[in-house]
Amino acid sequence: MGAPPKPAALKLLNGRGPGKDSAGRPVVSVPSAREAPAMPKGLPPEAQREWKRIVPLLDKLGVLAGDLHRGVLIRYVRAWAEFVELSADVTEHGRTAVAKVRDSAGNETTKRVPRPEVKFLADARAEVHRLTAELGLSPATEAKAYASAQATKAKTDDSRYGSNPFAGGAL
Repeated sequence: MGAPPKPAALKLLNGRGPGKDSAGRPVVSVPSAREAPAMPKGLPPEAQREWKRIVPLLDKLGVLAGDLHRGVLIRYVRAWAEFVELSADVTEHGRTAVAKVRDSAGNETTKRVPRPEVKFLADARAEVHRLTAELGLSPATEAKAYASAQATKAKTDDSRYGSNPFAGGAL
């Protein structure tokens, strides 16, 4: 697995000139308003609670871009709600169930088999993990998301110096 992509501001810092990365390619940064999207109607109660918990935190970090990030937030909170529901189900009913099976001779026996909910729980856990990283909700990705948001903010706050972060005092 390759290294994660660098934020636009870091590419510019190591670049060959204004708006160029170290290889001379133009660096594209996505201009978008930093605001929290509205919570959609019809989310399950657990998904609504998770939305109300994480969206203000992400908005405070300045990493949300309104409707641009709304879809990934919806997928995350729905996956979270599914994870919580399946976790409770597996806790209550266990990981295995007793099933009747027939062997090749036609004799019926019983054995313990994994419950389908265990696989669904693993899938929900993987989806939550993937979307957590995408949204910057883990300690490692939060720092990257925050740094990227701060670089974007600094660029818009002091755009008179172009893409050179060291030109602040030179006029």
